[in-house]
Amino acid sequence: GLEESVAMVPTPAGCFPHLSEGMAMTFDPSAQPLKRIRSLTVAGREVEMSREYLIAINSLFNEIAADGIDMFHKAPRARLHGELIRDVVMNYLRTKRHVSGELPRRVCCVTE
Repeated sequence: GLEESVAMVPTPAGCFPHLSEGMAMTFDPSAQPLKRIRSLTVAGREVEMSREYLIAINSLFNEIAADGIDMFHKAPRARLHGELIRDVVMNYLRTKRHVSGELPRRVCCVTE
């Protein structure tokens, strides 16, 4: 999933990842596609490849392998919440007193 989402870099693509707060990823765009991710952390700790993690994604990626992201299309669906992402984002923004617009730098491009 994440490797697929950075496989087309530097070509702009709708599948470029948007990570939630608490997650961070670095990748090398000059590396071979599907071998670009250099680090992936959750809450400051490296992701353990032997563990399973529950993720939330747009149902479009799960339903039709949107933007060529096949991994999420093949994965089992744990739960479908039924709300539109638009509504979830708007409800979240309504709870905030201030939104800075500052980029959080959760996805960083590195070159070696």
